Amino acid sequence: MKACKLLLSALFIFMIATPSFAVTYGVGMSVNILWWQPYWTEGGLEMNKGKKKSSMDSATHYGPMLTAVFDRWTLTTSFRYGSYETKGNNVAVYENLIMVDNLPTFYSYNGYVNKYDYNLYLGYLLNKYMKIIGGIRYMGFSMNEKRSLIVKFSYYLLPVDARHIISSNTAGPSIGVGFDVPLMKDLYLLPKISWVMLWGNNYEGSSFVRVPKSTLMYYGFNTSLSLAYHWADIKTTFVLGYRAQILMIKAMTGSSYASHRSDLTQGIQMSAEYSFDL
Repeated sequence: MKACKLLLSALFIFMIATPSFAVTYGVGMSVNILWWQPYWTEGGLEMNKGKKKSSMDSATHYGPMLTAVFDRWTLTTSFRYGSYETKGNNVAVYENLIMVDNLPTFYSYNGYVNKYDYNLYLGYLLNKYMKIIGGIRYMGFSMNEKRSLIVKFSYYLLPVDARHIISSNTAGPSIGVGFDVPLMKDLYLLPKISWVMLWGNNYEGSSFVRVPKSTLMYYGFNTSLSLAYHWADIKTTFVLGYRAQILMIKAMTGSSYASHRSDLTQGIQMSAEYSFDL
């Protein structure tokens, strides 16, 4: 709901801020098929010395996009949502948590992660082929997992169910460059790279332990390479390409298992956008 309000607000700004020269508007939809490797898939969880065998299937991210092009400037806003399934198992040693004498614990888990991305960018065309792009980004997610543990106490094996949650909300600036390379009539190659820095709150907790909220910083690169075809008869541009984003994580306040780990996203991006003049 908040993302829809942001998109509508952005469109309203486009309308009322229309200058005296011609403006071209665009309304479209983007669909990405992405493979995401968040920080918690890199190894054992907090207070966990074992190796974790985990996997997350790809997910489809989708959402609306709006643009306004005037003179050398382009204003773009977009929102995408995707839902992932998590699954895996682990053999671990927990110290001073629910275990005694460092006895091993086996658990399997499954759950889901809802992920959200919002972008607001302003681009300036330096020449026919190159433009500078700057703006703000929001990235948030919430994870909810059910864990089924088998705990060994002395000579007994006891089944225990636990719930594990993670929630994160980060935002910050992004700046980069993009290129429009004509290949043939109405067909273009679109390379793009940008530097991203995001800050925000991160919360981790489970049925057995609560980790205080921490402030995390994500920083790294977002790149994409796409082909764009403009179908003039229907005033629509179709884009197909590949996108990759690698972000390193640092805890600014508090403590988090995420600190000094990474967040990797890669996959296929597609979009279709209809353009019109008012």
